[in-house]
Amino acid sequence: MNDTQRHTLLRLARETIIAAVQAIPSPRADSPASEVPHEGVFVTVRVGASLRGCMGNLDPSIPIEEAVRRAATLVVTADRRFPALRPDELPHLTIELHVLRNFERFTRENEVTPGIHGLLIEHLGRRGLLLPSVATEHGMDAAAFLDAVCAKAGLPARAWNDADATLTRFLDECIIDRP
Repeated sequence: MNDTQRHTLLRLARETIIAAVQAIPSPRADSPASEVPHEGVFVTVRVGASLRGCMGNLDPSIPIEEAVRRAATLVVTADRRFPALRPDELPHLTIELHVLRNFERFTRENEVTPGIHGLLIEHLGRRGLLLPSVATEHGMDAAAFLDAVCAKAGLPARAWNDADATLTRFLDECIIDRP
């Protein structure tokens, strides 16, 4: 992505979050970002150092502006792990926009580089995804990161070793908008 595309998408994410918190219509984007290739988009929000939500989608068929709008709305309205954002918190909001690319299936632990690759597991009707930054933030090696994505999916540790588990790694371009 170029600087104009990054700025446009971050502005769209922030304006969409503000609209969702204030219960007003979401903005539309008229941007040069629609050519940005993606295989998924996630939006992470923090107030100060506190994580307050992380939601996204893995639909590469929709334009990136719509993917950002959807993820930004979901992070405010659908991530029940965290308390709802309040209007007075908006000026203190840090937004991370994650553009996911290069999804590749893999089978062995040594094919994952923590901090570089994100992980997706699909197994026994469950699915879990962790962004690359999770491994970095928690000092995980590849095995711990694989166990963590299993936990995220509600699977037991080491479920990634099951022959019928589908493991996918991906790259993440993360851009951050701080208050």
